[in-house]
Amino acid sequence: MPTLSNGSELTVWEETDNPNPSPDAVLFSITETDGDVIGPIGAKPDFPFGGIDLASVDVFDGFFTITSFTNEGRTETWTTVETQVFDNEGNLIRTLSDQAAFMSAQIVSVNADSPDTITVTWIGANEYFGGENTQYGQHQIILEGGVLQPDSFVNHAPSAADLNVSVSQGQFLDDIKFSAADADYDLLSFIVVDGPDHGALEQSTSFDGNYYPFHQGHYGSSLHYHADFLSGNLFDYTPEAGFVGTDSFTVYATDGQGNSNVATITITVTPPAESIALSDITNVVSYGSHDRAVLVAALGGGDRINGTPFNDTLDGGAGHDQLFGGAGADTIIGGAGTDWLKGDAGNDAISGGAGTDGIRGDTGDDVLDGGAGSDDLRGGTGDDILNG
Repeated sequence: MPTLSNGSELTVWEETDNPNPSPDAVLFSITETDGDVIGPIGAKPDFPFGGIDLASVDVFDGFFTITSFTNEGRTETWTTVETQVFDNEGNLIRTLSDQAAFMSAQIVSVNADSPDTITVTWIGANEYFGGENTQYGQHQIILEGGVLQPDSFVNHAPSAADLNVSVSQGQFLDDIKFSAADADYDLLSFIVVDGPDHGALEQSTSFDGNYYPFHQGHYGSSLHYHADFLSGNLFDYTPEAGFVGTDSFTVYATDGQGNSNVATITITVTPPAESIALSDITNVVSYGSHDRAVLVAALGGGDRINGTPFNDTLDGGAGHDQLFGGAGADTIIGGAGTDWLKGDAGNDAISGGAGTDGIRGDTGDDVLDGGAGSDDLRGGTGDDILNG
């Protein structure tokens, strides 16, 4: 129990049973030095549409504070960060509050020189539909001389990375994700500076739900995100008919307050993929020097196959195979047998088939499917989907 500056003992608790068995109401009592008890006093009433979490109790000279989180659980859109200031007799002096994304907040500290000069420091994100970007990080509720001051949050500009992708002549790129990062987990809009010379470019927008470092708020199957700030994070590219060679365009990302560097997206358009059927004996083949993708059917045998830097399809067939996709968005199929399959760079789709397989996605947003058997699946860097 905290001891107040006048020697009284303060007890604060969450009432879990009245009226509902959930941690809602926050109450306190004050036991004075002569044994008299003030309270119980309700700091926060029950919140029937979610829950209330007691976050911090802090004692100062002549007053104390109770900080709580009110979580709106019906639609999971917001959490209220609230600090209540009481004198040593339990009288409410003032309330300070801010809005956060649902269940994103945690208290760092509450500091005060007087009931009129208080700083509440918390880490979290802005509420989903409050007109601001995520801005996940340290925020402050600052009261100076009884006057609220602006939040001290400092925005960080995003960064964008160059991309190198490839496509076969007559094919197209679909829903390629730009590579960018933001230290504040802000959602980003992507602006094309200089478009491609030898193909058509289209942008689209999609939120994948694996972005925030806190609980993903949702209503039913609808995910919440700071939607006003996400735009054009995917692109499609269709090369001109007959074009083979290198095309490129430039783009930057913005979080609404700061812009990234300009990134270059380089697209290599290769001749049509070459179809190759190997024999049913053991084959050891590398296609690393090819100028186009390959579609390899290895048939039987324990094969070792290295793909091109482009978007290959490698099918090991029966046998204990070792298949390495290399750079590019590859499709790798182990087939029956105990196989070792590795995607390397690129967004790969890898299927082990029957047998005890070792599957490695490596860099990229990969989809790994072990199939039948006892498989060892490791996605590596990127947003991967693993199905054992």
